[in-house]
Amino acid sequence: MDFYKHKRIFIDRIYNYFQLATATTYINNTTKQRVYLTGKLDKTRFLMYLLFCIFFILIGSTYIINIPYIGKYSLIIGVLVFLISFILVLVKVRKLHKKIIPKSTNIKIYERELPSNLKPAHVRFLMTDGLVDELSLASTLLDLVDNDYLRLDYQGESKDKLKNSIFKNKGIILSRTNKSLDNLFEYEKYLINWFLGYNDGISITSEKLHSSLIFDKTNDSEFPSDKMNFFSALVLMSFPIEEYYNKVKRDKDLMKYVIFVFLGFVPYLTYIGEFLAIYGLGMLMFANPSYTLNSKGVNLLDSYKNLKKYLEDFSKIENKTAQMVELWNYYLTYSIALEIDSIASEELRNFFGTGIFQGTYTNKKSHLSSKKEGEELQLSLKEWKIIFEKERIKELQNYEDK
Repeated sequence: MDFYKHKRIFIDRIYNYFQLATATTYINNTTKQRVYLTGKLDKTRFLMYLLFCIFFILIGSTYIINIPYIGKYSLIIGVLVFLISFILVLVKVRKLHKKIIPKSTNIKIYERELPSNLKPAHVRFLMTDGLVDELSLASTLLDLVDNDYLRLDYQGESKDKLKNSIFKNKGIILSRTNKSLDNLFEYEKYLINWFLGYNDGISITSEKLHSSLIFDKTNDSEFPSDKMNFFSALVLMSFPIEEYYNKVKRDKDLMKYVIFVFLGFVPYLTYIGEFLAIYGLGMLMFANPSYTLNSKGVNLLDSYKNLKKYLEDFSKIENKTAQMVELWNYYLTYSIALEIDSIASEELRNFFGTGIFQGTYTNKKSHLSSKKEGEELQLSLKEWKIIFEKERIKELQNYEDK
């Protein structure tokens, strides 16, 4: 399948292939799309869950509120029911995680070297439970510079110095080198074509790249968010998920939890329906992960956390701007992927803008140029999986080769 021609089909099908849950998450005043690999409890998901719980509490209180003596305590009783339900969910989730997630055997406090050959975007993906964002873009771009697929030029300055200021200095020129792209992942190739495509496909200034990402006028059928969606899907396709995660069988009680949630919409069930709905929704959201980390994944995640701690404690990155920071070798690239709390992170958000996350897939123009391409779109899910798996094996070979 030609992924570049059938982007929307690719994006739609990739989640079916991995059977992953996706949801929007609110980070740094920006709404982003995240794949929840392990379905872990975080701030965004809890707030979404709490919103639904408040709704169920109000429904459950409908019949009680007019009853003498009890009615005036209806909301208090509703909150108590919520707390009992949620505590029960937490107990079940904790019990599940202790059962299926191995404990880390990593005893180190710090890591001074890269723990694996994972690419920066995949490290970001691992650290955030399935997030691909502007930090993924920035770290990938710098990694391509580190490995001489892209070159930085500006008034005779050294590459290392330019790398520290590419997202701030408007005059820096980003250009292709003569190095073959054959060994790159598809998402890396796509990023090069995406960014340099805003100019002549060979080079572009950081100023023009910045303005193009925010005010993309090059293609009426796509917006930066469309391109970001495709980039994210390519990152997921090349991530060695089976190496670090175990696929989890769906809970046999899944349908029961769905029924519980629907019972919460029945007012005359009052607090019984409320309790079942809050419990059922919590189990669906937090106790039914698609994947869980295996022992290798747990240890690797710990190792990257130790590397992050080392960078935070000893490199003092948080006190430097993107232009001032002086790091050696690959540390700058991976400090971005690890989201070291710094002024540099804010500069990256400003550089890429929020347009890469806003909107939905807007490509309504047909890219079909032949009957054969039209038939490709009609492939069954089983047939599509066969084609996809062949492409995925090619991608994962990159890690094996390294």
